[in-house]
Amino acid sequence: MSQKADSLLDGYYIEDERTWVYHLKSESLIEFLYMNGREPQNFTSRHKDFVYKTENYTGFFVISNAKNLGQDEDMVLDRAWEFLKAKFNWEDTYFELEIE
Repeated sequence: MSQKADSLLDGYYIEDERTWVYHLKSESLIEFLYMNGREPQNFTSRHKDFVYKTENYTGFFVISNAKNLGQDEDMVLDRAWEFLKAKFNWEDTYFELEIE
């Protein structure tokens, strides 16, 4: 029996190194792909690279309605990244408190 990389196994979540953020104002879905140790990808949609501490991510549009709604795609990617980065900061703080 094969296991999917993004499934629960014995109560443990297996991270598949992808995270999605929905940007409400632009009605757009952005995927962030963890790039450390990954070969360069050929993205077909607008994308940008981001760094959190030593971790490299590329954010790209899965669905983009930004232009249709008069919004700049780079700004939408930046806002989605700021949201995700805040989540990473929260996780780091939460897990540090849990360890103490």
